[in-house]
Parts: sequence; C-alpha cells; structure tokens
Amino acid sequence: MMPMLARRHGTRNAAARGYDRRRGAQAAVHREAVPPPAPRSPARIASTTDHVDTLVEFLRMGGYAFYVWLSYGIVALLLAINVIVPLRRHRRLCARLRRELAREGRAPSARGD
Repeated sequence: MMPMLARRHGTRNAAARGYDRRRGAQAAVHREAVPPPAPRSPARIASTTDHVDTLVEFLRMGGYAFYVWLSYGIVALLLAINVIVPLRRHRRLCARLRRELAREGRAPSARGD
C-alpha cells in the first residue's frame, strides 16, 4: 500500500522531489525561486564608516532610542536595587546581632555566627 504522501505526489521518494512536510509542497518551488544574495564588493567590505553608521543606527533604535534606552536603564536600576538592598539588610542584621551578643556578654563563635 502506497503512503499518502507518495500517492499525492506520484512518487515513493517525496524527499527527492524536495517535499518538506513542515512547509508543504511549495518548499521546493520556493527554494528555486529565491535568488542567492549578491556578493559584496571589496570596496564595500573595506569601508570603515559602515561600522560607525551601523553603530549609530543601532543606538538610534529606529527613532525609538529614548524609550528603548530609558527602559534598559530602568531595568538595570531595578536589578541593581535587587542586589544592593538585600546585601545592606544582611549587613545591618549581622551588625545588630553582634551588638546584642556583645551586650549580653556572649562573644560570637569563631565560625562567624
């Protein structure tokens, strides 16, 4: 019995005809219709201003630079706060516990408790 794929395409070897199950029968046609990218000229490759222009375009973010960089800054600030605040609380707690232990006359152990 012939599989459904082979019946639909008239051959047992659908892979040989370029059939792609995920994209359908048009995958082979599309693959042949798209031309390869044009090679870059040596003058275009050697240009140093391309990198600067690209960096400036990247930093401008297509006209949305203020919103994009502001949101990156806010996220960086919140991440820093999420690291700094618990560290400060821990240090304050350790200092308070040391003072209380010293007031009671018990010295902290060598382990640093």
